[in-house]
Amino acid sequence: MLSLRTLRLEDCALSAPDLVKLATPSSLHRLELFRCSGLSTHDIVDALKVANLRHFGYEAPPPAAGSPSSSPRPAARSPLSSPSQPSNSATIDALLPSLCQLESLTLVGNVLSPAALASLPRQTPLLKRLGISANLDISLEHLASLVTGPAPTGRLEHLECLEYEPRSRSKQNPPFGWCDVDASALPNGVPHDPHAGVIEVLWKAALTLDISLVGSPFRDVQDRFKWATLEADKARSREQEAGVEATGAPVRTRRKRPSLAREA
Repeated sequence: MLSLRTLRLEDCALSAPDLVKLATPSSLHRLELFRCSGLSTHDIVDALKVANLRHFGYEAPPPAAGSPSSSPRPAARSPLSSPSQPSNSATIDALLPSLCQLESLTLVGNVLSPAALASLPRQTPLLKRLGISANLDISLEHLASLVTGPAPTGRLEHLECLEYEPRSRSKQNPPFGWCDVDASALPNGVPHDPHAGVIEVLWKAALTLDISLVGSPFRDVQDRFKWATLEADKARSREQEAGVEATGAPVRTRRKRPSLAREA
């Protein structure tokens, strides 16, 4: 007998009964709904109640042309919306009580509020992977608390991978008139990142807890860490070579912890 374990739907129209039927098999562990229209949050909750999900992904459908929600920052609505009034804001907030066994969560767009994000350690304590993309309400500071906060209610204790993209992958190319380079670039030509401090704190905590950080905000600090590690290895090699030349025997050197600061 065949069993359905993974269901991924993109850019399609669904009815509530259809979604419930698809989610009914107890073998279904992964459900991903990306830009699927025709569903309210109530409909998704009903489907989650009959499923036994471990992995969930969601992206709200694009708003209809001319609708109030087609603006860049839609007006806040109740998390429980009707199909005729789709809500792109905080949709997942109402779903979290039905996702208590979740191990991975991937969200695209403004579908999760900062308050709901902070509640993940309590509502989804088994979460191992979290992906947040193009959510204008979620900042690096919000994500850092999930890694550095007190256990068990303030930190995701089982987190193994945190992925964060400030804007959608489909919009990586900047629009006309927009520039990736910060206007407050330093005199030496290195752009100033206002989030550099929290990124470094997050990175150091992730190293201690063995958490992988994925996404464009972490690439620079990752490059600096690799550079610092390489420089520390070179320094140890030079010290060892100098010790051999001076005494004729290898000299044990104390290993230095690499610094994330760039060389001046």
